[in-house]
Amino acid sequence: MSLIGRYIFRQLCQAFLLCLVTLILIVWLTQVLREFDVITAQGQTFGTFFTMTVLVMPAFVNVIAPVSLFIATLYTLNRLNSDSELVVLSAAGASRWRIIAPFLLLTAMVAVLVGAINISLMPRSLSVLRLLITAARADLISNVIQPGRFSTPERGITFHIGARTPQGDLLGLLVDDRRDADEHITYIAERGRIAGSDEGSYLVMEQGSVQRQQAGRIERTQIVVFDRYLIDIAQLSESKKTVLYKPRERSTVFLFSPDPEDPYYKAYPGRFRAELHERLSSPLLPILLVFVAIANVGFARTTREGRGFATAVAIGTAAGSMLLIVSAQNLAQKHGWAVPLVYGVPMAVIALAVPMAFGKFRRGAGALIGAALAVARPGERAAQAGRHGTRS
Repeated sequence: MSLIGRYIFRQLCQAFLLCLVTLILIVWLTQVLREFDVITAQGQTFGTFFTMTVLVMPAFVNVIAPVSLFIATLYTLNRLNSDSELVVLSAAGASRWRIIAPFLLLTAMVAVLVGAINISLMPRSLSVLRLLITAARADLISNVIQPGRFSTPERGITFHIGARTPQGDLLGLLVDDRRDADEHITYIAERGRIAGSDEGSYLVMEQGSVQRQQAGRIERTQIVVFDRYLIDIAQLSESKKTVLYKPRERSTVFLFSPDPEDPYYKAYPGRFRAELHERLSSPLLPILLVFVAIANVGFARTTREGRGFATAVAIGTAAGSMLLIVSAQNLAQKHGWAVPLVYGVPMAVIALAVPMAFGKFRRGAGALIGAALAVARPGERAAQAGRHGTRS
């Protein structure tokens, strides 16, 4: 890489890293504030809380990194323009490749990073996060439920205990389960405790009753009195007996050949199809954004040519392209024929932006804009003609 190439690459990397770190910190802070109830309401340690917020970050980095690259590209090109460096390079006869090469080098690095995160790192981190959430729910009753208070750690589940002994026993235990719209279950026991084994954690209740009532039919209430009753803690989570991993939490290998008997896949096969192709097409996004930025802002411009308007056009084009990509991904969830659109939309935008970035269409576009401005300001043109006539 030439001296000017290394100079541009250094400026671009500094802007990219600054933007990337800033956006990551902002997103991480929003996650911290949103998940702070993990400590306050669910009684987890700060270490568990910090681990959970870090594990969710790869899912955001795969979007933050291309956007940071786009912002850094706009900033670097505008800075080179404002310092007249692009004007000097153009006047010196520098080729377009010499200017674009540093941007393409960083773009390739970001594309590889985004692809690695989407294909490997993100599903692993989200699956570990799912296990941590399940483990946190397993510790919920023994660590969180406070005596004398009704606690609702999850929608449809209400706990209440009268007291807690130094040995950890729960006295005056009540569990109300309204998650099933067709059945309402209430557990009442004089005493309870949490028992663990290799197979999982259980809530052991003694001297109580189970009341089962069908929705809207009080006369069909069934009451079973027990001396000892066990409830699997896993039944008190959203997934009840098993942990159901969502498509984003599945490995890419699984997405290529999903288990046809998997309950989540049987319910939402389109989500697995869309997730797979979203991961495989993700490296195209940084390439698209960089070429859109270069095509609009990557040419030598004076202050009179309105660099702000070109920047606004680049931002609007990038936002519209990302919206079309998301629409194609959503359409691929519902229809298999829409899968080519997940790749076709970004590749079509890249195919249009690449020749513009290398200056193939710029002259015609500039002439068209100049003609439009001339038509829009006929009064100014007439005044100029009048002044020339008077001088002659």
